[in-house]
Amino acid sequence: RAIGLAPTYHILHFNLGTCYMRHLEEAPREERERILAAAIDSLKRAVEMDPQSVFSKLKLAQLYVEKAPFHAEELYQNLLEGLPEASKRCQQAIYLHWGDFLLQRKGLDHQALEMYMAGFVASDIQSLESLQLRKRLMNLARIFKKDSKMDQADAIYRVIAPGRRPFSRFGTPLGNGSKSFQ
Repeated sequence: RAIGLAPTYHILHFNLGTCYMRHLEEAPREERERILAAAIDSLKRAVEMDPQSVFSKLKLAQLYVEKAPFHAEELYQNLLEGLPEASKRCQQAIYLHWGDFLLQRKGLDHQALEMYMAGFVASDIQSLESLQLRKRLMNLARIFKKDSKMDQADAIYRVIAPGRRPFSRFGTPLGNGSKSFQ
């Protein structure tokens, strides 16, 4: 009903697409295709109405991963091109989602590591994305350690160590952290 009152307000289309995404997670198999199409349609409209909306593009790319991975990769590449103009939080989100795509869809753990590291050290703000990046880095460190790739695991631990991360456990800034992870 809200879209009927303000059909050109992009956030309403973004929110509708996000709701469809939540329903998609628990939808019966026979409903998935219809819900996926509705989610894609809503998020496409959000992007058309606000082409600068990084989060609308990221959600749309997440949906494309399932149906059209090429389109997802294209969206991520476009977002990476606009990275310098993006806010710090948007930069973190782009690095996070592109890293997820590289790791989960392409199996490129070292390239994903580069993206997660870049996102983690890109900003001194605490955000949901920075916490997710730290979690992804911890998971990769465990994988590297399990695979006897101790140099990579140690490099990650050095960057995300309590004294080196952007924020302490109390949310207070600790500085920019190390930009080197090699």
